[in-house]
Amino acid sequence: MLLLIAVIQKEDAPKLAERLVAQGLRFTQINSTGGFLAAGNVALLFGIAEEKREEVIELIRATCEPRVRYVNATPWLGMTGTPLHRL
Repeated sequence: MLLLIAVIQKEDAPKLAERLVAQGLRFTQINSTGGFLAAGNVALLFGIAEEKREEVIELIRATCEPRVRYVNATPWLGMTGTPLHRL
């Protein structure tokens, strides 16, 4: 028996959960927000037999998408070290 932990983007969670349930796989879902870009993430915890490992990983790869996000690289006023009341 293996413990498999998959951290995915929240946008992929509903579709992946639906596919996992259709395959008869059980999992625990833990939602979180924060970290880099304050993005929403979901951690899925699986207790699976070793034989199912590749099947589950392939299902995750086939369902979850890479995404590109653009951010403004200009620092906001509070990051410059200059007090706001002097501007």
